[in-house]
Amino acid sequence: MDIDILKFGGTSLGNAKTISAVVQIISHKLEQKKLGIVVSAVGGITNFLVESICSTLAGQNVSTIAQVFKKHHLKIIDELHVNQKNCSMNLAINMIETLTLELEVHLEHVLIMGYCNLDYYCKILSLGERASSSILVSLLQSLPYKIISLDPQMIIKTTGPQHEGIPLLPIVQSNFQKVIQQDHVCFVMAGFIGQTLHGKISLLGRNSSDYSGSLMAAGFNANSYEIWTDVDGIFDSDPRKNPNAQQIEELSYTEAFSEKFQHAKVLHPKTLTILIDQQIPVYIKNTFNPAHKGTKIFYDQHIEYKPD
Repeated sequence: MDIDILKFGGTSLGNAKTISAVVQIISHKLEQKKLGIVVSAVGGITNFLVESICSTLAGQNVSTIAQVFKKHHLKIIDELHVNQKNCSMNLAINMIETLTLELEVHLEHVLIMGYCNLDYYCKILSLGERASSSILVSLLQSLPYKIISLDPQMIIKTTGPQHEGIPLLPIVQSNFQKVIQQDHVCFVMAGFIGQTLHGKISLLGRNSSDYSGSLMAAGFNANSYEIWTDVDGIFDSDPRKNPNAQQIEELSYTEAFSEKFQHAKVLHPKTLTILIDQQIPVYIKNTFNPAHKGTKIFYDQHIEYKPD
């Protein structure tokens, strides 16, 4: 399928300015081909949601906690609306209102139970990606393209622990193949989220939105998968510790799997394993420096891959 997949992490969605940059990147690429977009939560929100559970159990007012979530997202929406005057943000505003109510209800249940079980943990942590995806969809609908919001719970079916779900790949790929037949140019999906075969919301594990992007890339048999973050690519050493670190232009799947590049936190460990069969290249790109080539991770046909 002639489609590229783009995943944007929390740093790319940290505030109105960075989200506007994301929209520009998507808009430019939509001039050339179809896109699938996967998003993380707004930067810092998932940690806030984890802390909200602890704060609730420590006796903090549930309504006060929920309002922090609401105000943070509405502030971003307000700032975006100033910069995107031709765009209606009503969809996003209504969704934030709904998600805020859900958060309050879930935390009330946690308070009553005196602990947080896996079901409520997954429901609460999923709110961040649901919020960020609704904001992005609202912005993209002002573009002259057909945009559709995909519900990850309807597509990514999982087994195993509810909070660290294992995707059922044949079902997931079949679901994506049904979606791609629709007459749309851009598909937007919240990362991190799935659903058990019993109909309960599941998560793919912390920091796993790039894994969601891999599932979409494989499911759509995409040309490429781009992970947009806040660095120019993968470096030969940790640039935070080594000012002389050099950016790598290309490396193979095998090299990316190796211990040498374990310092590069831009890749979820399972990201590449999903893409091996279809030999889909991965690009690590910088949202704040989009003209930079980034790092290409490619399939080396001379190597037999045996991922865990």
